[in-house]
Amino acid sequence: MAKASASKDNGKCTESLPVKNRALSNLGVNDIWYKAIIHSFPDGLLLIKHPGGDILDVNDAFCHMMGYTREELLSMNIRDIEVGFDETSEAIPGRYSDSKETGETAFETCHKLSGGKIIDVSVHLRYLEEGLFLCFYRDITQQKKKQEKELRNLKQAKEALKETEDRYRTLIELGTKIGEAVIMLQDIDGREGIHTYVSDQWIEISGYSRQELLEMSFFDLVSSKDKNISIKRHRQKVTGKTIPDLFELAIIHKEGKEIPVEITSAATCYQGKPTNVVYIRDITDRKITEKRLKEYQQHLEELVEKRTNETIRHMHEYKQTKEQLQFIIDTVPAYIGYKDKELLYQFVNQAIVDKSGIPRQKQLGKSVQEIHPDNPKLCDDEIIDDLKVLHTGLPDIQVSRYKYKGAEEVWVERSRVPHKGDDSEIKGLVILTIDITKQKQAELKIKSLYRKESILRHRLETEMKQRVEFMRAIVHELKTPLTPLLAASDEMLGITEKGKFLSCAKRINAGTLDLSRRIDELMDLSQGELGLLRLNYSDFDVYKVIQDITGRFSAQTSKYNQKIVINPPAGCFPVQADKDRITQVVFNLLDNALKFTRRQGKIDIWLEPKHEGTIIQVQDYGQGIDPELCDVLFDRDKRTKIQHEHTGGLGLGLGLCKLFIELHGGKIWIDSKPGEGSTFSFCIPDTKSNLKEAA
Repeated sequence: MAKASASKDNGKCTESLPVKNRALSNLGVNDIWYKAIIHSFPDGLLLIKHPGGDILDVNDAFCHMMGYTREELLSMNIRDIEVGFDETSEAIPGRYSDSKETGETAFETCHKLSGGKIIDVSVHLRYLEEGLFLCFYRDITQQKKKQEKELRNLKQAKEALKETEDRYRTLIELGTKIGEAVIMLQDIDGREGIHTYVSDQWIEISGYSRQELLEMSFFDLVSSKDKNISIKRHRQKVTGKTIPDLFELAIIHKEGKEIPVEITSAATCYQGKPTNVVYIRDITDRKITEKRLKEYQQHLEELVEKRTNETIRHMHEYKQTKEQLQFIIDTVPAYIGYKDKELLYQFVNQAIVDKSGIPRQKQLGKSVQEIHPDNPKLCDDEIIDDLKVLHTGLPDIQVSRYKYKGAEEVWVERSRVPHKGDDSEIKGLVILTIDITKQKQAELKIKSLYRKESILRHRLETEMKQRVEFMRAIVHELKTPLTPLLAASDEMLGITEKGKFLSCAKRINAGTLDLSRRIDELMDLSQGELGLLRLNYSDFDVYKVIQDITGRFSAQTSKYNQKIVINPPAGCFPVQADKDRITQVVFNLLDNALKFTRRQGKIDIWLEPKHEGTIIQVQDYGQGIDPELCDVLFDRDKRTKIQHEHTGGLGLGLGLCKLFIELHGGKIWIDSKPGEGSTFSFCIPDTKSNLKEAA
């Protein structure tokens, strides 16, 4: 600034302002303290002349931010440093017109530094008088970069999201198809394995109701002998460690009886938390069968191990006893055979005869090669295993595939037990073979279904990513042409005089703003459905928020002589919630109520504190809604016909209201009677701790 000269006025020393600042003198501004304030201010300050945009004064902070000297800036116009405007641009005068009309305005733009670098700045424009504007500048480049980083982080979070409602529905249907119960377990508030989802089969197996199970840990049902290993497997699974797929344990039924089950599990992530998805099958029948087979096997082993010369003589002397033993062994469904040290069959039970189709007498005294000459590989493998047991003297159990000529291939569990005589020398082998084909087929089927589920999961994740990108593209395409339309409508309001053209300009501006709000609602609704919408909690007085919202409708209510009454007329209703989202809910409900309220009509807003939270109600006295339509009014998939018949819109507002309230852990509902009006109510829970964990 040019130096000011001193003069005398009534014996006191004053300073005259430079030519550029004479307008300030007319406003009663003293140059001395004006300079002290403007040059000590931490943000950049400019004094600009309207309408040309000439820079009249600048402080040190702005010079330092832009890299120009004071003299360079005082010789420049705001268009010289603002990026994106040419000499014919009307945007800058338009800003000044808005600021002059409202007293101030704020916006963001880009400035070019003296070295050519572009930075982002926020501008707060205040109108003084005499065509002067005081501009406050702040460099927000780093803030913009931080916002971009947060957007990138949000994108990564979207890509990392692995669960959707359809995915879990598929998992549940998968369990149902293979006859298994399906549950989802999460660690919540220090408790491990809490049920967050239970299928109907689990309710039937355990004997507990769904509500009881959702309040219990899975390990509350596990028997004491299996509890520690079950908890260990759960911890390993949710931390990503590899453990055996199938595991057997016992659970305690509500009535106290013990039920054996077989489980397999898969680790996943639901709503950002590790989740253990467990498939459970009741194996009571199988255990009973296995127990019987085991008893038979133990019985036979005892017979072989304890058989003595006296027993052999006794069997020879009493043929009837031998026949009875033969009858007992022949009734066993397992395949039982006895080979001597030369690996020649000395005994085969009826099950082997039936399965092979070869008479008993044609098998006794022969080797496996002689009985099955057409299957040399099977014979070689069996001989090797027999010799191993004869050599080591130790029992052996193996699972393998087996195929008789002309028969289907089967899976068998084969046990070889060495038979020792009184001299402790091995005399032969007792061979017990159990058909486990059905069990193996079930295992293979489960593995196949798991592979298909993996492919389906990948497809679902790809489709979700494409949906997010598509929705972002739609919003971008809609917002791009809308931005200049908003700017043009704002400018029309500023330059249009009273009359029908001003009315048209106001309607255009209002319609453009409404379209912009609907696009934002569409994006919010899409993010909410994908589980990407997050709440920003704060403490505020919801009564004051409602007062502010009703003030925004004052022009509309005055035009139609409508009245909005807040009940009680005064009070304080503190809540902890997302203030912007609650504001949006009240705004949408009040906007809907005004649409269905006649001229000179009334709308009541009620606030009432309850044990579960704060209840807010918006009541109109319009045409009302049929009761059968109320149940689907908030349902996005079912409300299209209702919205078309009653409002003509898509109904995004009510869908968003339901989404925002349920994200808070609250609920929203409607009471309506045709011809008597409607009351929309919602509840804000007392604290953030009431936030729902959606299933």
